[in-house]
Amino acid sequence: MADVYLQPGGFYFGTGDVHVRTILGTCVAITVWLPVCKAGGMCHYLLPRRPKNSTESAGLYAEEVMTLFMREVQQLGRPVQEYQAGLFGGGHMFHLATAPFDVAQMNIDAGWRLLHAHGFRVTREHLGGIGHRRITMDLNTGEIHVEQFDLSPAGRAPGKVCP
Repeated sequence: MADVYLQPGGFYFGTGDVHVRTILGTCVAITVWLPVCKAGGMCHYLLPRRPKNSTESAGLYAEEVMTLFMREVQQLGRPVQEYQAGLFGGGHMFHLATAPFDVAQMNIDAGWRLLHAHGFRVTREHLGGIGHRRITMDLNTGEIHVEQFDLSPAGRAPGKVCP
């Protein structure tokens, strides 16, 4: 079993006995899986869109990561309607939001908008809340395991969450 860990901006698409995993705070992961081919992938994006004059990796931005997914979809030659898509993350890292804008919610909104715009059907989601998540995707089965770690003052100990 191969293990692939995605840093922010990371992208992986493949087949076989591979576990793709990442840890998300305000960032969001999109997953796609094609059951008939047992192929799929995951991205870990940091922001909805690229800031002006940025030269960073395309995987850091939701709007650009869909280009990476669509390239893989086209190579497999199957319609996007056959894929199972998932959207995860967008958690608040502090109990009281103090920023003038909500990056976590902006990331969630961008993910929904882009998946729908490209015709993907979202079959799994685990979004929002307070704290971070650990996501693991099994490319052989399409199963996704989510653990959420609640950082709120009344939060419970880390535990498994079934999406």
